[in-house]
Amino acid sequence: MGKTIYEIIQDWHELHKNGTITEQEFNLKKQELLNIEKRKSEDQQKQTINDKIEFEKSKSFFKNMIFYTIGSICVALLLIYFYNRNSNSNQLESEDDTIGIMENDTILGNYIVDADNSNLVHFYEEPDFSTEKKAYFSTKDTVYVSKIENGFGYVRFLNSKGQKSIGWLQLEKMIYCEECMD
Repeated sequence: MGKTIYEIIQDWHELHKNGTITEQEFNLKKQELLNIEKRKSEDQQKQTINDKIEFEKSKSFFKNMIFYTIGSICVALLLIYFYNRNSNSNQLESEDDTIGIMENDTILGNYIVDADNSNLVHFYEEPDFSTEKKAYFSTKDTVYVSKIENGFGYVRFLNSKGQKSIGWLQLEKMIYCEECMD
């Protein structure tokens, strides 16, 4: 391992004291060595500053990447949410809000279920007589028919107790009611 600049200056100082070199030679050599040391120190400081700047840039880059990634995920989730919301809304509109004419000029819309205790109107799982369910109407109630198929109307009904019934009712056991509101 070589001597440090300060050790070299010390050696040159000894040479000056012994008279081997002149004071001018000593001062020139000392100045040269100190300038070298000063440049090294400045270079180290510049490198340290550059390293800090690069480190801050990389920190900033990663912070921005995290921010943009999280932002992109949020935007994607919002788009999915609104797409599904519109899709469900359109589906409900097409199922529930469409009033039109279906098979054999039967109209979608509000109907009164023609039922009483002696004339029960049963729900069906499918628009087929073989799929009768236990659920039934025993009173006249208003329902909305959203689909018609095979002489049956598809309805969803919420009774006064909050119980929901979904299924098919025979169209012949219902009366179309243009003025009725659900």
